[in-house]
Amino acid sequence: MDKLINLLSKYKNALLNVAIIALALVISKNIYQNQAKEISTLMQLKESAQKKNAALEDISQLQKKFAVFRASINNKDIAIVMGKISDIAKEYGIKILSVRPLPDKDCGTYTAYAFDLNITSASYHNLGKFISKLESSPDIYYITNLNMARREKDEFITVGMTVNTMWVKD
Repeated sequence: MDKLINLLSKYKNALLNVAIIALALVISKNIYQNQAKEISTLMQLKESAQKKNAALEDISQLQKKFAVFRASINNKDIAIVMGKISDIAKEYGIKILSVRPLPDKDCGTYTAYAFDLNITSASYHNLGKFISKLESSPDIYYITNLNMARREKDEFITVGMTVNTMWVKD
């Protein structure tokens, strides 16, 4: 036992240094683990923020495209609409007999405007080309009602149709 006490007293400074170093290593390890967890959390937050930023950028681009789309759709006046329909009709030899505006229809994000048209055409082919050109127009026209009749006494096809267009609300 005396030997042990002598050894302890002889190496007490060295043992104290080893104990301090061991304690410092334990404290360093704990600090490192906490910092590693914090870094991991920050990396996850960074990735999440980058995904949100990408989504926000996509939304911003879509808003810009929608604004352009809305401006092109809403760039209409009833007189201009009728003028364009009349021009397309003339291109295919369609004669417009009458136009009757229908009540506006509120459809949530847009307002639909409809017109009853009575027209005549010399052939089904011209009528088909007229409808195709009208519905493929960038101004967005679509037909919701179509009635055709061919009278025996003349060569013309009489057509009643409802042509619709829309304005996107702000």
